[in-house]
Amino acid sequence: MASVLAGCGNQTAKTTTGSADYKIGVVTPTLSTSEDEFRAADMMAKKYPQIVKHITLPENFSTEIETGISQITSLADDPKMKAIIVISGQAGLLPALQKVEEKRPDIIMMTAPIWDDPVLMSKYVDVNLDTDWVKRGETIARKAHSMGAKTLIHYSFPTHLAKEVIAQRKDMMEKNLCGIGR
Repeated sequence: MASVLAGCGNQTAKTTTGSADYKIGVVTPTLSTSEDEFRAADMMAKKYPQIVKHITLPENFSTEIETGISQITSLADDPKMKAIIVISGQAGLLPALQKVEEKRPDIIMMTAPIWDDPVLMSKYVDVNLDTDWVKRGETIARKAHSMGAKTLIHYSFPTHLAKEVIAQRKDMMEKNLCGIGR
């Protein structure tokens, strides 16, 4: 998010007394759900009030997905909106990205991270600031082994393992541990 605003530095200087000719939407969870993301976006919105529009996803996101989708999609109603950055760490937002793309294909979409299918996301997201979760299964196992670890525990919950990439990461860890010795 900072790099997007930094890249617009000269334009920002011109807008301190007037209104900007573009806007950036930033979508985060609420303060109680994800403090770091919320505070960073809130600070940017306060520093650049004519440019940054910060919205939060519903507190009970899993039961109010449609509200979250509607909120994100509504950002595309502003003709000055040029980019939307979604920082949620949740799944279920792909329909919002699809709707924004249909409505306003000129808007740059960025995510950091969201838990929807990466292959489908790649059709609607211009920049995804995320890690390769499956590859991490290999690198974590190999790095732990090279550091002398004799046991590696993948501590998780059924809700996490329901996310395909987390389940694949766990499987990749097991596969690599078998290859290097448990």
